[in-house]
Amino acid sequence: MTDLLRPNRVDPSEAAPVAGSALPPRIIIGLLMITWFVAPLSGAGFGAVKLVDVMLAIDFLVVVVLYRRPGAQRVAQRGTLYCPPIARRHILAILLLGSGLMLGAFRQDLGVGTALRTLQYPLFALLPVMILLSLRVGEKVRLLLALALVAGTVFSIGGALFGGELATRGRAIGLTTHMNQLGMTAACALPLIMLIGRGRSRRVQIMLWGIAGFCLLGLNLSGARSALLGAFAIFVLYGISRLRRWISLFPSIVLVVLVVGVGALTIQPKASDTTEVAALQRLSGDVGSSRSDASRAALLNNGLNALNFGVVLVGGVYLEQDTHNVFLTVLVTGGIVALAGLVLALLPWLYRAIAISVGAFRSRTTRELYLYSLVVFGFAVWISFNNALWIRYFWCVLALALMAQISVDDGEVTVSESASASTGSQDGADSPERPTTD
Repeated sequence: MTDLLRPNRVDPSEAAPVAGSALPPRIIIGLLMITWFVAPLSGAGFGAVKLVDVMLAIDFLVVVVLYRRPGAQRVAQRGTLYCPPIARRHILAILLLGSGLMLGAFRQDLGVGTALRTLQYPLFALLPVMILLSLRVGEKVRLLLALALVAGTVFSIGGALFGGELATRGRAIGLTTHMNQLGMTAACALPLIMLIGRGRSRRVQIMLWGIAGFCLLGLNLSGARSALLGAFAIFVLYGISRLRRWISLFPSIVLVVLVVGVGALTIQPKASDTTEVAALQRLSGDVGSSRSDASRAALLNNGLNALNFGVVLVGGVYLEQDTHNVFLTVLVTGGIVALAGLVLALLPWLYRAIAISVGAFRSRTTRELYLYSLVVFGFAVWISFNNALWIRYFWCVLALALMAQISVDDGEVTVSESASASTGSQDGADSPERPTTD
């Protein structure tokens, strides 16, 4: 614990400049990854998800204004972006906006449980802001926030296994009001854990990797496929950015964590639960049926939901997962990671295809960035009224291409900037401007 409270031993070449604050791209990647990947794909109902999409698009615009406004130029250090101070009014605006939108998302009677589930959305939208604020404070505060998130994960897992509800639909709810809270808490803890581990001793890093593995187990138990997807993407991009040598070991690490932490799997026939029976009854009567009911019936007809995966955890605790949940978790995570690998492999060719987004973060003006932000905002508004799930994943892949390009060091740009700075251009385009403050 004493090692954890010591300052990080960061390479001097990665140090932030004295004038202003600089955030490494991996922190911006983690911030946008949580906001873009996890929350839009989570939600208790389609009406809530639509407003979540719109809210996150607005959050994206806020991030754009905060981080790449006029005067917030690229600093001299390679791979860093200048971060102006965050005013309290910005945080208050995000809080009011998120709370107002999410409280109006549910049109049915707001019971206690529904109200708590409604309040989770602005909380999830604010978690990246909390992580961002923790980067501007001391190491101890950052550590306390990470420990709080990990403690929330442990608390949720314990409640789900020992004192809470083992949902018949195959998702552990436990002491939380919604299964996504467990997955979101664990997903938000992962980037902070990796940030705290930078420059630590090998013993502390091993301990932190163990905690990260426990968070991955919590993601798996929660059944939150979107949170699991976001966590895997964070790991992949973090490895590309700073830990390239861990890429080849990453599948083995995940496999060891899951095998050692889970123990054994059993497969047994599954009877239809009350939710599925009610869905079939509504479909047969054609009264009050929804798309969700049709999806449940389709799962029953194709046999994916005919079996249960019984997970025997260490200590003899038994937990059931619906077969289709396991399949979807594996397929969605594996598919997006595979698409991420394809995007990274094709980055030289994709560079021109996404020239607006990539050029915006490298240009000396912000006009292209605002143009890109408007495109993203319009796209988010459009998909918020479209129930096609592939559109959401397509948006995630585009965001992944952008963030992966940001995380990869570009030697040519750095060399040209340094050469131009050394020769001293007459127009002063390459000389860093004085950073502005709020």
